[in-house]
Amino acid sequence: MNPGMRTILSALALLALLLALARPAAAWSPDPWTAEQVALQGAFLGLLAIDAAQTMDFRGARVGELNPLLGSHPTDTGIARYFIATALLHGAVSAVLPSSLRTRWQYVTAGVQAHSVWVNWQLGLTFGF
Repeated sequence: MNPGMRTILSALALLALLLALARPAAAWSPDPWTAEQVALQGAFLGLLAIDAAQTMDFRGARVGELNPLLGSHPTDTGIARYFIATALLHGAVSAVLPSSLRTRWQYVTAGVQAHSVWVNWQLGLTFGF
């Protein structure tokens, strides 16, 4: 496994751990997370990790990356920064939204992420773990 992928997986594992630890604390907040929302956040992070692995696999391809935020030929560092920032931003947005909007946000973003993974798979990209 290359160092960039190891960085991404380590960061996502840390985020998953923080999510698991935050669950009991969220029960005390005025708008606690439901079990469904915790599962959706986990699904999003899992799909994000797969997308990151596919992007690392794609890096050596002759065609350019389709995500304009990464640029056509992103570096390992650029890929790691993008996926870590995406995970952190998604978690922050999920945390501040009221429960009814949080669930919708998580379903939509998990669906978008699942579509990205599916398109990458259709292009022949592997998970690269």
